[in-house]
Order: sequence, then structure tokens, then C-alpha cells
Amino acid sequence: MKKTLDSFQQEWFELKAKGQLDLSKLPQIPEIYRANGALSDELAVLQQDLDEARITAEKARSTYDKLRKQRDFQKINHRRVQQEKLKLNNDISKYKKMYE
Repeated sequence: MKKTLDSFQQEWFELKAKGQLDLSKLPQIPEIYRANGALSDELAVLQQDLDEARITAEKARSTYDKLRKQRDFQKINHRRVQQEKLKLNNDISKYKKMYE
């Protein structure tokens, strides 16, 4: 079927290019085929928009994950520093009492 279609299209475009094809004698294309073609074109555009939106969403999700990991890292570091500070303050007060 594919070979037949290819050969038909080749002959069709050759006749059209040479001017031997009379388009006025051809039957009119039913409106449903035109509507289907328009809907197919619209579907292709919407599919492309959807793909672009998915890519954008994936980038946003990736950025969010990176920022969340960085936030968690900073939070853990802050807690560690607070614990060290508390321990050092306790040690200082203990040594002050010991030397008094």
C-alpha cells in the first residue's frame, strides 16, 4: 500500500508541475475531511504545547528538588552549630564555676 501511495503521489505531483492536471474536473473534497485536517493540525499544535509544558514543569520540579535539598542541608548544619554552641556555652559556664 505504501509503495502504491508513493507512486501515485509522485505521478500526481509530476502532472501538477507540468500543468497537465485539471483541478476543476476533480470532485470536491467533503467538508468532514477538511474539518479532520484542521483538527489534526490543531491537535499537533496542542501536543507540541503540552510537550513544552511538560519540559517546563520538569525543569521547575528539578529546581524545586535542588532548592529543597539545599534547604535541608542548611537546616541540619544550623542545628549542628546550635548544638555545638550550647555545648561550648555549658563548658564555659562549668569552667567558670570550677575556677571561681
